[in-house]
Amino acid sequence: MTLSDLKQKRRGRPSIEEIPLPPHVQRALVLRGNGSSWKDAAESVRMDYRTLRKYVRDHPDANNFLERQPQDALDQSHSRLIAAAPLSFDLSECPKPKAGISTLVKFCSLWSSFLECSLTF
Repeated sequence: MTLSDLKQKRRGRPSIEEIPLPPHVQRALVLRGNGSSWKDAAESVRMDYRTLRKYVRDHPDANNFLERQPQDALDQSHSRLIAAAPLSFDLSECPKPKAGISTLVKFCSLWSSFLECSLTF
C-alpha cells in the first residue's frame, strides 16, 4: 500500500485545499479587502478570524481573491462616479457664471487628480 492509496482512502471532511472557496469566506474576504480587520470581517459571517486566516494561507484561490478586492472596489467606485458625473454643463441658468466656471474648473482639476491617483494602484 502506497502513500497515494492512503490518501484516496481517507475519510471525513475534505481539507480546505480540496473544496471550492465558500461564499461566506468570499464575503469575509471582500470586507477584509475593503479595510475591515480580520476579526470584524470574520465575525460578520459568523466564523473565527483564525479560520479566515487559515483559508487565506491554505486555499489556492483565497489569496488571489483577497488581492483582487481593492482593485474591484476601485473599479466599482469609478463606474459610479462616471455614471453620476454630468455629461454637459449648462452655465446659462447660473446666476453667477464666473462662479460656475470656477467651480467647473475646480471639479475638473479634482477629477483629473483623482484619476491620476487611482491609476497608480
